Order: sequence, then C-alpha cells, then structure tokens
Amino acid sequence: MILLFLVAISAIASTPTNKTNFVFVGVPDPQYYSMSWPEMLNTQTQWIKDNKDDSDFVICVGDLVQTYTDTSQWNVADTCFAQLYGEMPLLVIPGNHDGATSNWKNYDTYFPYTEFDTFDYYGGHYPDTSNVNNYGFLVKSNDSLLFLGLQWCPNLDVLNWADSIINLYSNLATIVFTHNYLYLDGTRSDTTATYYPTCNTGECAGEQIWDSLISKHSNICLVLNGHYHGHSEKLDFVGDSPVYQHLFDYQDFSAEAQGGWGLLRIYTMNYNMNRIEVLTYSPYLDYYKTNECFNSYFFNTPIISAKQK
Repeated sequence: MILLFLVAISAIASTPTNKTNFVFVGVPDPQYYSMSWPEMLNTQTQWIKDNKDDSDFVICVGDLVQTYTDTSQWNVADTCFAQLYGEMPLLVIPGNHDGATSNWKNYDTYFPYTEFDTFDYYGGHYPDTSNVNNYGFLVKSNDSLLFLGLQWCPNLDVLNWADSIINLYSNLATIVFTHNYLYLDGTRSDTTATYYPTCNTGECAGEQIWDSLISKHSNICLVLNGHYHGHSEKLDFVGDSPVYQHLFDYQDFSAEAQGGWGLLRIYTMNYNMNRIEVLTYSPYLDYYKTNECFNSYFFNTPIISAKQK
C-alpha cells in the first residue's frame, strides 16, 4: 500500500475547481549509473517512456556523469535520456560533476540547446551559446506550468536572467530546479559555509538563490535540487504563498544499490485537491519508498495558458 502523509497542514485545501492536474518526474543525480551501472539509468528512462501517458514532463537535477572528462559516461547519459526526445518534454541542468563549475564543454556537446530547441515546449536558454540554464513549459488542456533550470552555483548574471523569465511569465505557477540549494538538514546551502565542493567567488548557493530570486516571486511553488545524498524538505512563504523546497538524491555506490536503487521522484500538481502529491518510486525494484510519499498543500498558485516562444 502507498502511504501518504501531510506536510504543512496549516494550509487548507480549497474547493475543487476541475483545473488541469500536472504530473512530472524528477530524475536525481544519475552520475554513478553513467559511470558503473548504465542499465539502471536505462531502466529509469525506459520506464518513463513506457509510461509517458501517465506523466507530462521530466527534469534532471544535475550530475549526469561522475567524471566530466570521461566521454564514455557522457555517451551513457546521452543514450539513456535520448529515449525521451520527441516522446515527452525533458529539461536537464549540469551539476558540479558535469563541468567542475567552469568547463561545460562536454555537457554542451552531449546536451546542447540545439537538441532541445526544436521542441515546442522548450522556451530558451542562457547564455546564448549554452544549455546550462534553461526553461520550458508544461502545456496541457490550455493550462501551463513554467519549469526553470539553473546550473550549479549560478552567478548573479544567471539569476538576473532567471528573474526576467519569471517576470515575463509571472502569471504561471513556476518550478525552479538546480543542483545545489537545500542541505540534508533542511537549511539552504550558503557560500559562507564550509562544504565540498564550494561555489567559486561571485557564485550563489541556496541562500543567495533564495535572496536574489526565489523570495521575489510569489508564483514559485517548488524549488528542487540534488547533490547532497539523501532527502529533506523546507517550507517558506513569499507573502501568503508557500514555497516548498525539496532535496532528493539517492546515489549510493554500494554493489547492492547499484548507484541509487533506481529511485525517481514523481510529482503531481493536483489543482482539484489544491495540493502537490509526491511519490518516490523505483521502476527497477517496483518499490515505493513510503516514508517519502506525501502531500504538500498549497494556496492560490496562478495557472493559466502560457505564451509560447
């Protein structure tokens, strides 16, 4: 049986309005799969493809590979995620292992913006020659969500770009995903803290991303990240609007786990019940991680049709 429990119960569900529900899949750091257990990543992406009628969008929170100079790992990641091209909308962003914060050449070779720009859901990228930051639309029944992906430790130029995109689509509920944001203890990462690896001078960790971007927009309902091995949650408010922040990263190099048990996050934006429903599931094990299946209620998040690029 799938167990569901409530988070932030002070928020009260509104009367159902028969609005569109959205389902998307979050792929946590697949780096160990790309390095040592490619069949596990293939199982994940094949399952997503086989069940494409049950979900609407896919994101990956970074660390596509373990060693960014190893092209064999990039080939694994590219081959597995390529199963989804043309099948369903997909956005990926780089983690620290995908370019050591300064060299995104292989990332942009294997996941270039030109690979995504042919699809209608893809909104754009930053900078002009790279796909390290990007955004796209989940469009369903004339309703839309905005997804915005940020590279590992974005600088203020990147956050200013992201701010302009969210302002442009301020009438859309928005989900931001990045690699380094929330710690295991549920606090946001900070450039003043000591952890490995650190952001470079002028780059932003979770607390700076919150201050410079997230806290300015009441239409951001979710912020998602990987990087730190495990899971945690945090709830903050922008005005009266809740912002749910989730870390999920299941990488495990043990022979038993084979890189991370094949676990995925499945999110349902259930506007009829006025809540976000979260499942943690492994298609490899056909197993629900029941202590990470929960509902987070939200208030009045805007949702209308998106203006396409």
